Parts: sequence; C-alpha cells; structure tokens
Amino acid sequence: MNPNNFLQKRKAFALMEVLFATIIISLLIAALNYNLKDAKEMHNVKKELEFFDIMEGGIKQSFIQILNAYETVAQDDISTAKSTWSWGGTKMNNTSPLPTYVATNILRFNLDKNSLSTTEKNRLIENIVANFKKICKKNPETVSTQLDLYCPKLIGLNFTLGYSSTLGINIGSNIDPQEAPSVHVKYKRESASGIVTDVAYTDQTFIFSLEEIYSHRKNYSLRKMNTVRSALRAYSNSKMLKELSNTSPNGLNSIDDGFVPWYYTAFGKDTTKVRTHNCTTGCTNMKNSNFWLPTGSKRGEFTLNLINNLLNGDKQYAVDGFNNELFIHPIVNNCTAGSNLRTCSISMPTYPKDDYFTIGNPPYTAALYIQPRELLSNNSPEYSRMIISF
Repeated sequence: MNPNNFLQKRKAFALMEVLFATIIISLLIAALNYNLKDAKEMHNVKKELEFFDIMEGGIKQSFIQILNAYETVAQDDISTAKSTWSWGGTKMNNTSPLPTYVATNILRFNLDKNSLSTTEKNRLIENIVANFKKICKKNPETVSTQLDLYCPKLIGLNFTLGYSSTLGINIGSNIDPQEAPSVHVKYKRESASGIVTDVAYTDQTFIFSLEEIYSHRKNYSLRKMNTVRSALRAYSNSKMLKELSNTSPNGLNSIDDGFVPWYYTAFGKDTTKVRTHNCTTGCTNMKNSNFWLPTGSKRGEFTLNLINNLLNGDKQYAVDGFNNELFIHPIVNNCTAGSNLRTCSISMPTYPKDDYFTIGNPPYTAALYIQPRELLSNNSPEYSRMIISF
C-alpha cells in the first residue's frame, strides 16, 4: 500500500472524528444549557410563589393587627358630646387596615401612630415589618402617619369588589363588612436568562380574597351586637315585671304597663338609679333625665349611657369588629321605610303615666347599626344592622 494514500485516509478519519466529537459536545452543552435554564426557571417560579404567599399572609395578618391595635383607640374616642367617634373622629382619620401602593416598589401603611401608646406603636410596626420580612425592608420613618416598606419585586397593588372596577382605599373611613375586596398583587418577573424580551412576560398578577378575614371580623361584630341586644332585652323584661308588680298609686294601672317602652330608661344618665329605681306615684319621678333621657343632642350619649348602665362601662361595645361606630336608635317606630337612621329624628316617648299615649303602640323597636348600613332601604345582615323588638 502506498504510504501516502494511507496517511490521507487517516487524516480524513481524524477530521471526521473531530467533527463528530464537536457535534456531540455541542449537543451536550445545549442540553446542559437547557437544563440550567429550566432549573433557573423553576427557581424563579419558586421565588414567585414564595413572594405571593408572603404578600397574602402579610396583608391579612397586618389587617387584623391594625384593627386590634386601634380597637381601644376607637372605643375610647366615644363621649356623650360626640355624634361620631372611631373612624368618624380625629384619632384615626389617617389610618387604614389595608395598604396602598405608592409607586417605585413602595408598600405603604397609613397609620395614626401618635394615637397609640409608645409600646403599642412599636409592637404594631415590628409586627407589620416582620410580616413582610423576606420580601420587603422598612424605609426610614419620616412621616408620623405612614409606614413604608420597600419591596423590590412589587410593581403594583390594587383592590376590587367582585367584577367591578378598581376599589379605592379610603383612609380613615368606615369599613363596610359586606364588601370584602379582592387583592391584586403584581410581581416583577425574571426570565431564565435574566434578559426579558417579551413584554407580556415581565410581570405576573396574583389575586386573593379577604373574605375569610372579613368573615372572622363579622362574627366578632355579631358577638358584640348580640351581647348588647341580650342586655337590653333582659333589662326591658326585668323593668316590665317590676312595674307589673306595682299597684297604683305606687305605679301605673296595670292596663297601662304594657304600653310603656320601659327599656327606654336604659338610656338614663344616672347608672345607679337606672338599675334600681321603681316607678313611684304617677311615675312623675321619671320625668328627669336620670331615668327618662330627653332626645340626646349627640348620638354618643345614647350608646355610652347604654354601655355604662347595662354593660358595666365596657367600651368595647362602642365599636363593631371593624372598629366602626356602633350607633343605637332607641325607637325607630316613626322612621319611614327607606329613611336614614342617622337623620331620622329620635321620637322621645312621653314619660310613663296613666292612660298612656306615646309615639305608637307596642311592639317598639330599636336599631343597633353601623354607618355603612344606616339606610333602611338597604338589606343588611345582623352583623351590621340589628333590629331589636320589645
């Protein structure tokens, strides 16, 4: 064999071997890059899910923590000289249990921090920061009514009701328990290569509802309102029995006892006398406000007197589970259908006497309600408006 021919063939085989090796290596590198990209993509997805999980839990936990922290502030704001308190007062008019997005990756909580004690304020801030610790950092506090968290991956946050348009968060406003919003959180995504070429790929929106949290607070409201109703009915029954045992002239003629809204004395100004008094001759002793409160000039007077007289002064019953004011309209018999309970005048019944004639015949009804459900034309569950019959 010609040595030259052998060498030429050997060179050809060597070139082919190199070519095949190069192809195989290229395929292996491509496969490796694909696997690395896939692994990076899985890592990014994991980070997204973790972000959304922390954001959902953080917003829900902060909602409860803020309501709890300000409950004492809300209830202590009531006085006989006020028509509104809590959200309607001045100590919480820069507060909301829900955060807002103020652009540039900032999640803001609006809080009247100075309305809290130093201990309560520090505890609340620490709790909120801890709720978002893995995805957000606390910015320096420069405004007394704001707590800002810097969240690098957060690029949007808004609230909706059902399929309606975006819901604005009203700072320092009453909360309607029937309108549990959905929260839309927008996250800044990353591509596996770190370079995003598809605009639609740059963000991801996650949606969750606050219905579960609202349901918990509704139950809390209902427990409070049931306690008020039970106390008022028990008091009414005890007064009726006490007056039925009276015989004229120590009380009224028995035929008149059933026409008197005796529960109305629960709104009197003197707690001791309200709890212990009996109707004396002709019941003229009830003419003063110690027993028979004239129409109060401020609605806080009715709620606060009721709390002092029947609920041992426990002001937790001044607000519902969302820190809304709990108003009471003592007698709604003359409020027309569709009227507003806050503007419907309180028709004070005349003090008890023989041949009793007042604003109407029994049964009498009182209304325990919050501001968002003050219109009688709107249907309302008992956790936001409770009608009490006597």
